[in-house]
Amino acid sequence: MDEELYGLTTKNSYTAKMLSEQVDLKKSDKKHVRLLLNQENIASFHLKNKTGSTIATIAIPVVIVGTVAGISAAAADNMVIGLDFGD
Repeated sequence: MDEELYGLTTKNSYTAKMLSEQVDLKKSDKKHVRLLLNQENIASFHLKNKTGSTIATIAIPVVIVGTVAGISAAAADNMVIGLDFGD
């Protein structure tokens, strides 16, 4: 049995522009368009977890900056500056 698979994207997105010939205007609204996906499209698209992606985009830099700041603070607390001008 041959079934058709559709995708949904915003009207002005890169995907909508790239696949403009596959847009189904009958099933589209003001913000979104429905796209008929073929096997080539299905193989090239990856599902995206938007919430997870946003959290990772923010969390990873925050963790890195926090780690660097923590190491710097610990090093500053343990640092002893000794100047030896000789005799």
